[in-house]
Amino acid sequence: MNIRNIIKATFVKLKDKEKEEIYKEANCLFDKKEPFIINTIYNKLTEVAESEKDLNIDGFFRFRMRDFMVYISIISDIALEEYLIKRDKNQFINTLKYFIESQEHKIDLLIIHIMKDSSFRFFDRNGIEINNKESEEMMSMIMKEDLNYEDCLISVLLALCPKKIEIIDDLKNDTSKEIIENIKIIFEDNVKIINRN
Repeated sequence: MNIRNIIKATFVKLKDKEKEEIYKEANCLFDKKEPFIINTIYNKLTEVAESEKDLNIDGFFRFRMRDFMVYISIISDIALEEYLIKRDKNQFINTLKYFIESQEHKIDLLIIHIMKDSSFRFFDRNGIEINNKESEEMMSMIMKEDLNYEDCLISVLLALCPKKIEIIDDLKNDTSKEIIENIKIIFEDNVKIINRN
């Protein structure tokens, strides 16, 4: 039984298109573990081949590789989780995009400075720091609720609803890169990265 069949049999209530997306996720996970899987199958096959003259491949996988089949089932469950996370994120981003597009721009250009301590500072086109009441209240709420900085940034972006965004990234790590990518997804061509040496 292969991954696609397991997914079809396990997730019967999902649409075919969703099952195909889960299958793609499972294949990615499977590819990452391929050397381990090949070594496991090879070692089991070698062990069985040394002790028996005839080898029934179908029986081998059905009975001797039960753990392997459980492993394949686990991969499909993880793939479902990955698919659902991506789907929910896409729905959230599309909702944000719709909200932003339907709002009137409150600021022409917003400069976001991602600091080395993972915090953000906001400036207008003239380089004047924005410390308006809405962003200060949101920062206060985020600190009280122990939310992450990306949530804070999205909240400020929704409050200020800028027409264009420029980003200065002093942090330059995976977290800041992910934040920048998410801003680009939401604001598309209205985002410019400013490189400073």
